[in-house]
Amino acid sequence: MVLELTWAKQRRIIISLALLGIILFLAGVGYLVWRSSPNCFDGRQNGLETGMDCGGKCALICKNDSSSLVVDWVRLFKIREGEYAVLARVNNPNMSSIAYEAPYIFDLKSSDGTIVATQKGTTFVPSRKTFVVYQGTITTNKVPTSASFRFDGTPSWYRSDYAEPELIIANKILTNEESLPRLSTTIQNPNIIDVDNVTLSAVIYDDEGNALQVSQTYLPRINSKETVSVAFTWPNPIPLKARICENPLDVALVIDRSGSMEYLGTNPPQPLTDVKSAATYFADELSRFDMASVVSFGNEASVAPNASLTKNLESVKSAINSISILQPGNLQNTNLADGILKGTNELTSSSARSGASKVLIALTDGVATRPLKAGTARYPEIYATEIAKKAKDAGIRLFTIGLGKDLNQEFLKQVASSPSDFFLAPSADDLQGVYKEIGLKMCTRKPTAIEIFISVPPKR
Repeated sequence: MVLELTWAKQRRIIISLALLGIILFLAGVGYLVWRSSPNCFDGRQNGLETGMDCGGKCALICKNDSSSLVVDWVRLFKIREGEYAVLARVNNPNMSSIAYEAPYIFDLKSSDGTIVATQKGTTFVPSRKTFVVYQGTITTNKVPTSASFRFDGTPSWYRSDYAEPELIIANKILTNEESLPRLSTTIQNPNIIDVDNVTLSAVIYDDEGNALQVSQTYLPRINSKETVSVAFTWPNPIPLKARICENPLDVALVIDRSGSMEYLGTNPPQPLTDVKSAATYFADELSRFDMASVVSFGNEASVAPNASLTKNLESVKSAINSISILQPGNLQNTNLADGILKGTNELTSSSARSGASKVLIALTDGVATRPLKAGTARYPEIYATEIAKKAKDAGIRLFTIGLGKDLNQEFLKQVASSPSDFFLAPSADDLQGVYKEIGLKMCTRKPTAIEIFISVPPKR
């Protein structure tokens, strides 16, 4: 028996088979395409990816394949009352890995550790480079004493061969450090292309590597082969200790302890007490690279115990504060020559350094009266001048300070390396200012390290 299909049934079967074939064909093509062409945006770990949409041929780097950023230090800077800036110095150890917008958090903390202000932001992270994260003008009505910094989670790392264009910084000149500091510099673009979106961060360090001041500026574009002048400014002075000498110093502090140093008859004796206070201030201004010695003189001079030429500035300050007038005080005369001689011996001893600048600062409150020589009334001054000449011939710069009004200024100018190296202090109240002036003159001073960080993020 033969089963015959009507034409309508035959047509329905043919159409159904055709549709099934098309569906199977499209499914096969889709499977082959999906299987052979995985991408980095499909939310799956496929192809040669080592994680979901990361690693392998994907630009996004898997979190486990990158090293953590290293925060070198964080500093808090007071701009003015209630207004602060913060800076973090960070190192990216990852090679050929950048982060376009790494989120971060600064916390400003009071002395008891309480967070008084928080500032969030994002920053570009260059590959294999040290960079800074700066946040200015953070306001708070409480007083922060420190700051902390952290990245808010793991940055999204991308594999990239982007290298920031080379820009050349030159002529870093810092002026007006003690009023309104200004750092002037130039930046040159040696490339054959223009460079856009340049951020410059200037950091000034003290002699111990601590960041003292920071400022930031922005340049929208530096044209090819162009040189641009740039200035950074600060509203507050940079402390004197933020500057150090070109060479380290070997200093002899020679201090008068004759009987006249207690002529005011007070207890503690004056003007000796103020003299010691001013000399201690000077010792505080020396840097950790300097050495100092303390010599005091009356009828004769002596080097203070534990203060023969040393880097231990605490011992130096202690020795200054230990100076006293030998009793009976009215029998203690002024042997300036022996003070200069003992100071010179310190600066030419085996402890002295060949590469250091030699400075002797002699303070006296009267006319030299010792040593004596029969038939030569002015012998104490003549001998002191001879001893001072030997010191100067040995390469020592000699400053003299005359305390009071009853002294021979011309004699003290002759003892000094030059007349301008003699300073008159009419009263003990003037001594700290005198020592400050000597500190500015005793060597060519320069700013400590000035570092300028350049950031040029790539275009996305």
